[in-house]
Amino acid sequence: MAEVQDACRDVEVRRKVVRGDPATVLLQAADGALLLVLGTQGARWRLAGALLHASVSGQCAHRAACPIVLVGRGAGIGAGPCR
Repeated sequence: MAEVQDACRDVEVRRKVVRGDPATVLLQAADGALLLVLGTQGARWRLAGALLHASVSGQCAHRAACPIVLVGRGAGIGAGPCR
């Protein structure tokens, strides 16, 4: 998160620790958001079927009211618009 904050000073980044079902908590936190950005646990989210639906990112992708971006492991921000 520090890397994002350093590179994208105009982007609001909030940290909060919450107990509960991860997908439900993330979707509640994203209520009213313009975009939900989530990391993934590798290539699993690319698979169709039950594995995608069972993952937190998969549940969010199917239930989010706003657009969602899934960022895979190893994705950097160096080439993004914030730099």
